[in-house]
Amino acid sequence: MTVPEALDEVVAVLVAVGLPATRDAGAFFPAPIGVLVGMPSLVATGLASRTLEVPVHVVSADPPSPSVLALMYAAADDAAAALQTNTYQATTWSNGVNAEPLPALNLLVTVTIDNTPEV
Repeated sequence: MTVPEALDEVVAVLVAVGLPATRDAGAFFPAPIGVLVGMPSLVATGLASRTLEVPVHVVSADPPSPSVLALMYAAADDAAAALQTNTYQATTWSNGVNAEPLPALNLLVTVTIDNTPEV
């Protein structure tokens, strides 16, 4: 499996649980909640596999309010359960140089890719 295929699989898992997920930051607009799968970091490599940490951002286009925060945390809980991770942190996400930062929750998901050649 390649890195892009692994990221597509993360998106597929999120979409399967009903979250509006994408890898396309250029076309990403959370309305009111969206999930953006970011660029991975390589954290370990071995003879048979590579391990990546993939940032998953749950973002709201609306200013924080009790109802928006409830939607964000519900989406983050769903994403965390679907991706089998147990932590996330509050942060902000900005989609351009002049854009105001949007409220976000960031999950770091561990993904292991098999390096064994297919025969």
